[in-house]
Amino acid sequence: MKKILLAVTVFIVFSCNKEQVALNKLDGEWNVTQMSTSETDYLILLEALGITSLNYQFLDCDAGNTCDVYVQSEGTFLGFPVNDTDTLRYSLSEDASQLFIDDQQYDINTLTKSDLEITGIDSTGLVIDIYMQKL
Repeated sequence: MKKILLAVTVFIVFSCNKEQVALNKLDGEWNVTQMSTSETDYLILLEALGITSLNYQFLDCDAGNTCDVYVQSEGTFLGFPVNDTDTLRYSLSEDASQLFIDDQQYDINTLTKSDLEITGIDSTGLVIDIYMQKL
């Protein structure tokens, strides 16, 4: 009986930790390598505007909480340096299948220690795919 109880307890603990395991992987700085819809490659548009780097820095977070993520863009615009950082809030669903950044909801397609792929709906209603690599 003790073995069954132990097995059930271990299963429950590991099942509940999906969110925390994903949060641990997400913690850190990520470089956006591709951001596009079927109609638009956002990174090409940003580069045309002089933005050469777009990074997300997800701060350490505990399961069930909403935490800060910094979105930093760098480059030049009309010869002037651009270095802008926005502070947003993020959280994960309990099953770690969805990422919420402020009002945006993304499905997590891939999350490893080095790669993140998410899919959401942009402000125009188009499906947007975002690929990131951990720095």
